[in-house]
Amino acid sequence: MWLFPQILLYLYGLFMFYVGWKRYDLPFFLGTKQAKFFFSGKPLPPMVFQQNIRGGVRHPWYSGGIALVLAFGSITDVTLGSKIVLICYFVIGSFLEERKLRIELGEPYKQYCRKVPMLFPWKVMLF
Repeated sequence: MWLFPQILLYLYGLFMFYVGWKRYDLPFFLGTKQAKFFFSGKPLPPMVFQQNIRGGVRHPWYSGGIALVLAFGSITDVTLGSKIVLICYFVIGSFLEERKLRIELGEPYKQYCRKVPMLFPWKVMLF
C-alpha cells in the first residue's frame, strides 16, 4: 500500500534535485567561484536575479530533500524522530535562505515570491 506513494515521492525528489542542478550556479553554491575571485584579488561580481520558475518552487533542493526523507525507509517509532528533525532542518533552512535572499535581492525577489510557492508546487497542481 505504501509502495506507490513512496515511488512518487522518490521521483518527485529526484526531479527536484535535477531542477535545482539546472537552476543554480553550482560553482557559486559550492564556494569555488568565491575562492577563485578571492585568490585572484578580483571583486566578486554582483548577483543577478533571474525569475526561473522551473520546477514550480523557489527551493527545489529543500523540497526534494523533504520528499526523499519521507520516502526513504519505513516510518516507525525509531525513524519518526529523525525524519521530523530532518524535515524541520529543511523547512527552517528554507526560511533562513528566504530572509537572506529578500535582503540581498530586494523587490524583484519579493515579486517572485508572490508568484512561486516556497517548497511545494501547489500552484502548479491547481492550474
